Amino acid sequence: MNMQCPRKWVKLRDLARLSFICVKEKPGVYLVRLIKNGKPLQICRFGNIDRNGIVYIGATSIRAKRPNLRKRIRDLWRSLEQAYKLRKMGKRWYHTLGITLVYSSLINHVDIDDFEIWWKTYDQPVKTKYGKIPEKEYADMQEKAALLEYTRRYLEPPPLNLQLGRQYYAIVGIGIVGKSRCNVPLDPDIKNMLFSSDT
Repeated sequence: MNMQCPRKWVKLRDLARLSFICVKEKPGVYLVRLIKNGKPLQICRFGNIDRNGIVYIGATSIRAKRPNLRKRIRDLWRSLEQAYKLRKMGKRWYHTLGITLVYSSLINHVDIDDFEIWWKTYDQPVKTKYGKIPEKEYADMQEKAALLEYTRRYLEPPPLNLQLGRQYYAIVGIGIVGKSRCNVPLDPDIKNMLFSSDT
């Protein structure tokens, strides 16, 4: 029942109804997009129009002892429930996406059913030209590579990735030099989901 990655986008609410059982409890990367009338919302960016409607790129935390993508995506859903007042507000936000929706006032323009998600998990160390990279490090590197590719294409990060620190952009310099194991190529599955609708 668990999937390394689905072949297509999944409505976040539908995934929640299944208790996120399709998502492995492993390190991984996820993409969130907005849809309207069953089609990706086209988002004007500085560099071009994002025809896939990508609003957020995330991954499991590299600092976690046992990174768990199912928990991360469940927390993202809980933060949306908090933002849309479907869940009682606790002491903290479960995920930055919910508070970002409120902060940006985007919550007044999109419905909770307008969110779709796609993910990919990594079950074992990944072979690269730099040797084997542990899966939790690789997931972190793929998140950074996806953010970098998106930012290069559209000249800015996805609109709801507001908490990007300097460490995310440090990879730009590493990528130019190309001599670091941090400079892994973007996973083709992730690249396909990020840019498949672009022309």
